[in-house]
Amino acid sequence: MAYYTGFMRRFLDVMEIDRCVLAGKSAGGLVAWHFAVAEPGRIERLVLLASSGYPKTIPPALAFRIAMSPFGSIILHLLSKSSVANSVRRTYGDPSKVTQEVIDRTYEVMLRAGNRDALGPAIRQARSDDNAALIARIAAPTLILWGTLDTVVPPSDADRFKADIRGSELVLFAGVGHLPQEEAPDETVAAFREFLGA
Repeated sequence: MAYYTGFMRRFLDVMEIDRCVLAGKSAGGLVAWHFAVAEPGRIERLVLLASSGYPKTIPPALAFRIAMSPFGSIILHLLSKSSVANSVRRTYGDPSKVTQEVIDRTYEVMLRAGNRDALGPAIRQARSDDNAALIARIAAPTLILWGTLDTVVPPSDADRFKADIRGSELVLFAGVGHLPQEEAPDETVAAFREFLGA
């Protein structure tokens, strides 16, 4: 997280952005709230979508278990598109909403250089520590978005974020899984717009 916090700081400096609204999803949420703790003056508002932050009680999906193994990056080279499709369907509350376009995009992202090597360490870090004390230091107005059928990061974690971040808002999407921005895009955008006062 120290590396990612530094990267975010350098990125915002290069882009000449002093303050921003920062949104993070899943492991990206872990990066976002860590940055909000480290650089409170640079965050106008924070949005967390099914964010990591607490020790996981749900066993990881097969693809994640493979990625976390010592030979994960090698084994992930051998995953078929149908295996990826099955993993993606398990992240949706309604698997019938998974399109071929979503499957193709996910598979292509996995093929990019460095992604497989980074996936295992990222998952291990996102699943391990209990960060309640750090999370309680978040000062920015925070919106928490979560699907009620999330099987990757349990909805009970949404309640923990809500309890630990003073004044935060929580929006739950009924029947939605781990990817509300894909599975319920209209509702996700509406929640964003309301939070931003658009």
